[in-house]
Amino acid sequence: MKESTIQVSAVGYWNTLPYRYLFDNQFVNDGFEISWDIPSVCAEKLHSKQAQLGLIPIAALPQIPHVQAFSNFGIATRGDVYSVALFSNSKRSDIRKIYLDFHSRTSVRLVQVLAQEYWEISPEFVQGSGAFYEHLEEGEGAVVIGDRAFGLEHVFRQKWDLAGEWRKYTGLPFVFAVWAMGTDINPNNLKPIETLFEAVESAVEPAIEQYRNQMSLPENIHRYLTEHIVYRLDESMKRGMELFLEKIKDLH
Repeated sequence: MKESTIQVSAVGYWNTLPYRYLFDNQFVNDGFEISWDIPSVCAEKLHSKQAQLGLIPIAALPQIPHVQAFSNFGIATRGDVYSVALFSNSKRSDIRKIYLDFHSRTSVRLVQVLAQEYWEISPEFVQGSGAFYEHLEEGEGAVVIGDRAFGLEHVFRQKWDLAGEWRKYTGLPFVFAVWAMGTDINPNNLKPIETLFEAVESAVEPAIEQYRNQMSLPENIHRYLTEHIVYRLDESMKRGMELFLEKIKDLH
């Protein structure tokens, strides 16, 4: 690896398939090295400066003083996101304990905001590990995110889409992750990536075609990527992100 190589850490979930397709097929990787990680690892790599560019959970942004948002691209949704939800076999008002997905800080903070301010419940929050959601008891719930959330609505009696609940509460879209860069990086060095991202929406269908078999994509993947996931962040999404970051300052 050359000393000048820029390390890129990107989320490896199905919702980033168009980004993956662009990196794999339309990007000259000279000067860049890309790894595909879970969201919390992306944040940690930027925090420790193991990576200089990453797709990180927005809740991690205030905790990493030497990074800033890069470009107007990320992972967002205008309503239900489908793949970030609270699951339970109990009514929401009866939930006393919620297990939290260890893959992302944003979903953890989001369910805490919703519980405290919107749902008006006061459950115990417990850090999950392994397949923490497989054996829920009465009065328990689990926040599950990413690929493993697919199909769980057929396993549990109750599902609350966290982004959909945020939309009901605030009237705003929700941003889950943004591309962020280290403040010591010259933005001009990232111009090739910024240009690459301009084609992200048109990469959805070829990405599904390319990765369908090797990644065992679910049947509803096209609907998920086109109806639930938004890659280009508009002003309303940025307002939603700012509100969320403001709210998590006051969590207790």
